[in-house]
Amino acid sequence: MNVAVYFSAGIGDAVVLIPLVKHLKKLGCKVTGVFTSSFSCQDIFDNTTLLDKSIILDSKKDKLLFVLAYFKSFSTTYLNFFANNRTNLLLSSITSKKIITNKQLVKSQLFSSIIYKKPIPSIHDSLQNLILFDETQQTVNSADFLLDYDFKTSFTVKRENIKRKYIVLQLSTGNNVHKYKNWSTKNWKTFIERFLSTYPEIDIILAGDKNETKYADELVKTFHNSIYSTVGKTTISEAIQLLHKSFVFIGLDGGLMHLAVTTNTPTFTLWGASNPEMYGYHTMDASKHCVVVSKTECSPCNAWLNPNTTRVNNPFDCPDVKCMKNLTPDYVFSEFKSFFNALSR
Repeated sequence: MNVAVYFSAGIGDAVVLIPLVKHLKKLGCKVTGVFTSSFSCQDIFDNTTLLDKSIILDSKKDKLLFVLAYFKSFSTTYLNFFANNRTNLLLSSITSKKIITNKQLVKSQLFSSIIYKKPIPSIHDSLQNLILFDETQQTVNSADFLLDYDFKTSFTVKRENIKRKYIVLQLSTGNNVHKYKNWSTKNWKTFIERFLSTYPEIDIILAGDKNETKYADELVKTFHNSIYSTVGKTTISEAIQLLHKSFVFIGLDGGLMHLAVTTNTPTFTLWGASNPEMYGYHTMDASKHCVVVSKTECSPCNAWLNPNTTRVNNPFDCPDVKCMKNLTPDYVFSEFKSFFNALSR
């Protein structure tokens, strides 16, 4: 049975679709990944055999050739909330006999092939995706996200004094656009000072998108040879290799956190406006994944399902992002120290 799964948002959304793809594969389906976002999510799967085929739709020409080549080729297409837009719905209706989605974009009478499955509040988004196929699914575990990578080329950090043990740290996330997810550089500076003082035998490697280089460069100047920045210098494949060898990932709600989970790397992440119950991994394995949350009366306001709109309707409109500002370096480092020391035992 040939099926299609659309990947139409960021890296995090692509990772939380992995359990669905794995489930389909276990049942003998041939899975085609259809990539329609601008975040190069297809690179996550380049060094794996998870997908039987990857199709990248960057242009109108790509989409035309796709519908001509794959007319009614798929028995089923899966469109999660982020993938179900009018363009993808039209493409799917031409190339697939059946469409399953959890977003009611149009009246089902217009597309008789659509099966709508109502989202379930308060569950992890990966499970939300998984029940598109099987509504009896009740749990997802961290092993469901692991990918068996077989890298064609090896990536190493080009710095002589990087020790064998290092941690990867991401200073900001969301391509440095989602301010409501980010912690201040001043706070990170204090955190790094305490980390280097407490764990002098461990190096810090900064990672992230090219839009985050300003923050990284500022901290490299502050700490000189104590930290090293790869921010804006790695491909997705190279970032995955960097995470794979890291003792732990420290950062925020973003793509690198999700990639770390595919490599079985522990994560320590700070959360503000976003809902960690939907996208964090602590509920699956608290021994390997720790979230630090400031519980404010207005969070989480960033969610596609049942956001808290008591203060703002859009997290970009938040005047002070107090959910992140309330996370003090003292508190965050204390939580990290407990988590890290438990990992090291």
